[in-house]
Amino acid sequence: MKVGTRVTWTNDDKTTHTATSGTITSNEYGKIFDSGYLTRGKSFTFIFDHTGNYEYFCLLHPTMIGKIIVTK
Repeated sequence: MKVGTRVTWTNDDKTTHTATSGTITSNEYGKIFDSGYLTRGKSFTFIFDHTGNYEYFCLLHPTMIGKIIVTK
């Protein structure tokens, strides 16, 4: 995706989740973005203003992971 893209995570699950930057094993997780607890139907939006590879995961379910790649 391009710099300036807005990404929205929406929880369509019955279980609460988070969208938290980083990995569970890093000391830096949540420093770039952290949705907090998203209950069913709740959303969180973040605008990616810089290029890079952004890993993220769910704090409550750390095996749920993703990566967003931002280019110019």
